[in-house]
Amino acid sequence: MRMRLRICLVLLLTAPFLSRAQSILGVGVRAGYTFSGSFTGMSGNSGSLQGPEVGLDVPIGLPLPISGLGGLQFNFSPSLFAATGGWSGTDFQGNVYRLLASARLSIPGSPLYVRLGAGYAYASASHGDFTSQSAYETQLGLGVGILNNLPAVKVSADLTYHQSSLVQVRGWTIGLSAKF
Repeated sequence: MRMRLRICLVLLLTAPFLSRAQSILGVGVRAGYTFSGSFTGMSGNSGSLQGPEVGLDVPIGLPLPISGLGGLQFNFSPSLFAATGGWSGTDFQGNVYRLLASARLSIPGSPLYVRLGAGYAYASASHGDFTSQSAYETQLGLGVGILNNLPAVKVSADLTYHQSSLVQVRGWTIGLSAKF
């Protein structure tokens, strides 16, 4: 009983500091629309993966100030790209799961930033349209802050290129991100 009371007391005393630390660290949420490269499926049809992608940017440590360049933030950046068949209806369906380490470099005096990432991606076919497989992926993104004057959130517009040897993973994402 005393141990439970001590644990509750420690949690109550540290909760305000933990909640404040979260707002300082800046967890980010990303949402966008992704287009993969075009490929030939198992049935001989040509198409691509298209659909929404959602992801997180979970900070790893505090931002590093870099003289003359601004702040550099390292993140763990998982995401899910759910290819729903695209606008034409003839494209393939499947999911792409990404587990990346990324870095975001803010350009001082500007709302622009550059995003670099590297890691692992797995493309999974929903209806056997293509062979499910994994590959290494790198990312290069450019973003611009569009709502930076809000007290609890900063909203940016992003354009990201995904490079991989696997065509289902390779492509473009256009979207929005919010940093809390």
